[in-house]
Amino acid sequence: MELQFEKQDVSCLRCVTDETFRREETGEVRLPENMPDAAGVIAAWGQVILRGKEWRNSGMTLSGGVMAWVLYASEDTGEMHWVDTWIPLQFKGDFPDPGREGQICAWGSVDSVDARVISARKIMVRANVTLSCRAWVKERMSVPKVEELPEDVHIRENTYPVKFCREAGEQSFALEEDMPVAELDSCIYYGISPRITEHRVMGDKLVYRGICNVHMLGSKDGKLRSWDGEMSFSQFAELEESYEQEAEAYLQPVVTSMEMDYAEDGKWTAKCAIACQYVVTDREMLTIPEDGYSTDRETKLQMENVQIPCVLQMESRSIPVTCAIDSDGLQVLDATMQASPGWLDRGENMYLMPLWSQVLYMDAEGKTRAESCRWEEKIPMQAGENVRPGIFGDTGELLVSPMGSKTEVSGTLNLWEMTDTCWEKPVLSGMELGENAGKDPNRPSLILRRMGKDGLWEMAKSCRTTVSAIEDANDFTTAPAPEQMVIIPIS
Repeated sequence: MELQFEKQDVSCLRCVTDETFRREETGEVRLPENMPDAAGVIAAWGQVILRGKEWRNSGMTLSGGVMAWVLYASEDTGEMHWVDTWIPLQFKGDFPDPGREGQICAWGSVDSVDARVISARKIMVRANVTLSCRAWVKERMSVPKVEELPEDVHIRENTYPVKFCREAGEQSFALEEDMPVAELDSCIYYGISPRITEHRVMGDKLVYRGICNVHMLGSKDGKLRSWDGEMSFSQFAELEESYEQEAEAYLQPVVTSMEMDYAEDGKWTAKCAIACQYVVTDREMLTIPEDGYSTDRETKLQMENVQIPCVLQMESRSIPVTCAIDSDGLQVLDATMQASPGWLDRGENMYLMPLWSQVLYMDAEGKTRAESCRWEEKIPMQAGENVRPGIFGDTGELLVSPMGSKTEVSGTLNLWEMTDTCWEKPVLSGMELGENAGKDPNRPSLILRRMGKDGLWEMAKSCRTTVSAIEDANDFTTAPAPEQMVIIPIS
């Protein structure tokens, strides 16, 4: 006799690709006719703008570019001038399971940027760019479900609290705000960095708040100055389902466009577009049959491995970061620090997140110079072959401290982590039951056994009795102690 279990469907998202692209991109800047020839580059900055994501039949395409700014010294007078440029980017990735549609979450950064003069009228800009992305598809996973059973068949089931990714989406919005920057009459470069400060899943809505940190370097009366401000936002996204209180969300905001306008009345206006990408998770109690036997018949178990995509950890945290940059300077003019998508060192179970910092300063001779450094922060991670961390990070307000021939730049690295895995779980999907052999007259009615490594289920299975019969015979209200003698009644 063959006993097959029914199937229960569980809806979830499965990550079909987790890609990190690293690339060096270059672009040429031809100086406008009204600008003087370039003698040398002083400093360069850049920011990734993610403009588009396309889900194709066999893969995905991510497009955007790097907004780059270059500060250079003129050939005739040595005075400072600045130009900007756009370096286009395009990344392509393949799906292992083509033909399905889903949602892409992507984020990126400029790991470092530098420039050099290749002729009096031409500057070469080089940017090292990292872009990370995950692609999600909807899936209905089938897990065996035990309902009606013959009286002599007993099944062991365990219930696990499993956190599933339920849905992924994106909401775009625009911000425009006047910046109170009275001390700048020109802008050399600027950066806009969005950060979620508060979020909550409320029924069928995802409500969130955040800020866009705005950093500017400009000049006033020929002197370089930096300025920091922020734009706040409050948004909500309509979700496909309605969730209970245990539902959570992982959000990744990215900049899709930005500009800084200067009006005749001396006001600066920051404009940007933000795409807030999100993944909603929810916890479900998943009951799985794991073992079975019959008290009266020989049985052959039918087992199968079920791939269960689930979330191991979701959290946000902050860690202090510090670097020391060589800068024999009298005055620090500007400092920046930014984090890039990293990678998992499985040998040490550490997530390595690169950071890049640059300091613009004035040296003892009154010349403006720039120095930079790169390093990696090590973040402990959960161990496991299938563990896959997704970490998005940015840096908060910086503290700049001149220390002799060096400048120490310290700040806070804000991290948002969602670590998931594919849990491969053996489950009982059915049983083959033999004929009822009847009672063996030579079998004892009671067996006395000492508790060892096996639990009550293993004892009951090996002796073809039931766990409840053993518990009743021994008046167990709690688990038996190790080495305790146990009476096993045989039906």
